[in-house]
Amino acid sequence: MRGFYKPAEVVERVNGRGGELQLQRRGRDYEFIYGGSFLMSSYNGVTERDMVRQAIRVCSLAAGSGEPGLRVLIGGLGFGIGLQEALGSPQVKRVDVVEIEEAVVRWNRGPLAEINGNALSDPRVNIFVTDLVEFLVKPPDSGVDREGYYHAAILDTDNGPGWLSRPSNSFLYSDKGTALIKSLLKPEGAVLSVWSESANDAYQALLKKYFKTVAEKKGYEKTGESSFYYLAQI
Repeated sequence: MRGFYKPAEVVERVNGRGGELQLQRRGRDYEFIYGGSFLMSSYNGVTERDMVRQAIRVCSLAAGSGEPGLRVLIGGLGFGIGLQEALGSPQVKRVDVVEIEEAVVRWNRGPLAEINGNALSDPRVNIFVTDLVEFLVKPPDSGVDREGYYHAAILDTDNGPGWLSRPSNSFLYSDKGTALIKSLLKPEGAVLSVWSESANDAYQALLKKYFKTVAEKKGYEKTGESSFYYLAQI
């Protein structure tokens, strides 16, 4: 029997910025419960890994051999498996991860390290514990001009544009938010990749306003459930 059919064991429950957040273990897998509702699981990471892998591949091809290294922005740490996938590419020089919940960062350095290869210990990683919307609107003072800085921006925040557990995240999928994210990307060949629980025609149309090519990708998780991601390139 697969691990996700086994009874869940609560590892820790905390009051986060947006409500109660619970980490629970089911066999060898983990799940997040947010505000009493299921949010995500480590056994449903197939589409997330593929999204990151394809984003790195596409922007790497665009950058060419003369580029010293790729700079990647990841919105949403989750279980760290997307971060682990990005770090698997030797062409990635820097990954800035924005995660709103301090507990999620702590869990990734603790029990979740066993499933993400202790990704946060990699020296290429910079973690910012803040709301992604706040990070985009007013980036922290790091001495780096972030305009046109990243080769790839990867958003695995909330459940995508069509199903939000935090209403403020709607900015990320809005006209203004999309334009702002694009401004942080390099002007040629950079990629925005966005995970979504379901297909969203309106969001795909919005991406086409700002990016030369936009592809909708569908994948299937171990549980048989489908999920999507959008791959948009400047």
